[in-house]
Amino acid sequence: HNYRKALYLDSDLAVLRDVAELYRLDMKENRIAAVVDYMAVIKRRKLCNDFVLALKGKKWQEYFNSGVLLFNVGKIDGGDFLDKNLKFICLFHGKFKYHDQDVLNALHSDDVLLLDSKWNMLYNVVRRRTGGRKPTRENAYVIHYASGLKPWNSRNLAYGDVWLEYAQKTPFYEDILKNIETCEAKKNNGTRK
Repeated sequence: HNYRKALYLDSDLAVLRDVAELYRLDMKENRIAAVVDYMAVIKRRKLCNDFVLALKGKKWQEYFNSGVLLFNVGKIDGGDFLDKNLKFICLFHGKFKYHDQDVLNALHSDDVLLLDSKWNMLYNVVRRRTGGRKPTRENAYVIHYASGLKPWNSRNLAYGDVWLEYAQKTPFYEDILKNIETCEAKKNNGTRK
């Protein structure tokens, strides 16, 4: 293959800016580029896995979110990257709170380039980071709906309207609206799973 980089995006995102800009980023010698998980910072590390932090002596302020990742393929291809990750998962099975995110933080904390938060703006942090303004291509490049609540199952989710603007352009929009109504009705009846 001829790819120098690989970009991973979670499925619960709204992308407001061309990710080619992120792809062109100079990663230098780092294997991974990611954004700090600001919910962990705001919640004073309660959302971080203490096991992972203790294992690597990683500062919770640098615990990164795995929703948007840029991989330096040249640094992981042909190396021990996959083998090292799989062995770690087998060795510490059941210890992870955020599975892939915990593994990547535990094993690659010294090999990550921390990105501007605009590239993975957690929806419940957007208001703080944008001064309460609606996210735009200038102040939030990618909005990440990282929680149990998603814009396709909750009507009043902060900045869910941004995701719905994209959904409106698909043939599934009416189905999405019906799903939101069903989820809201279950929630209001106390039968939400």
